Amino acid sequence: DVGVNWNSCCSNFANVKELATSIVRLLGNLPVDKYFSVVQFASDARLVSGLSSTGQTLSTISQLSYTGGLDNHASGIQKCQQTLSPSTSEKRIIMLVTDGETGTPDYVPAGAIESAATSAKNEGTFIFTVLVPPDAPDTNEGAIPIFSRISSNGEVFDFTDRDMSSVLQVQEGLLNHVSCPQ
Repeated sequence: DVGVNWNSCCSNFANVKELATSIVRLLGNLPVDKYFSVVQFASDARLVSGLSSTGQTLSTISQLSYTGGLDNHASGIQKCQQTLSPSTSEKRIIMLVTDGETGTPDYVPAGAIESAATSAKNEGTFIFTVLVPPDAPDTNEGAIPIFSRISSNGEVFDFTDRDMSSVLQVQEGLLNHVSCPQ
């Protein structure tokens, strides 16, 4: 990103990995079958790991590196949705973790993120949005309405404080959804 300090981005990416690791560990301890996939997105999205066990997913997250680029959230949602099987009755959840920046590559049409989210939700996928801004405590206030619209329940988890209460809010939201009947 032009004008963004590389060290700030790498430090923030470490926070993203820490949050993702804590969520996978928490859900991994639940006494139900579960699988996780990892999709990394910047200007484009790439599948890092298809549906895998808790242990494999934790290993994958630990090996992720910051790639830089703009935020192509639409591509990230689409790539996540591709990893989820529409033929099962299992819950399908996308936890979209982003820095909250809304700059997208020029080739991504306006409204693409909302369209990708609507398509995933129409296929029965529940979307959680989690903001981990690079310069806490400065959340990109313009991002809140956008990510509220793509979230399945309108809620945006804000990891600005980077403290345990922020992690617990995300965990509680996920656990409430996972433990409730479809």
